[in-house]
Amino acid sequence: MSIQTVAISSRSVILAAQSRIGGVSPWDGASEAEMTKHQRCQQLLAELKRVLVDNEVWQIAPPEPSRLESVMPFSADMLSGEEWLQWVFIPRMTAVLEQAHPLPHGFEISPYFEEVTKGQPYAAALLEITQDLDRLMGEQ
Repeated sequence: MSIQTVAISSRSVILAAQSRIGGVSPWDGASEAEMTKHQRCQQLLAELKRVLVDNEVWQIAPPEPSRLESVMPFSADMLSGEEWLQWVFIPRMTAVLEQAHPLPHGFEISPYFEEVTKGQPYAAALLEITQDLDRLMGEQ
């Protein structure tokens, strides 16, 4: 499954990711191996956010809803790479984690971010995290 096959809209994911599951642990019923992978993913998502915030590319206001409806990979026609991370990738992955769904596997986002962050002072830090995510999602 790829990130694009998660069957929920970007807008609803943003809203879901902003709220927390009350009283139910998202880890209920997860194996220890899955919990570790989920926890590592959660940690990497937090690191991604930290890099974006620390480098002042994290946005306060969401983009117009129409910009979240792109069907292109990484919403490249509507969003910058950093916007895609903030408004699409991080919320969708957070929703997957909060609902304790299986993580997607076999995707690679690093090649895209290697291109779109060229020359940015945070490129190395961001790429280290995206490469860790790529490796984590490549594990069985």
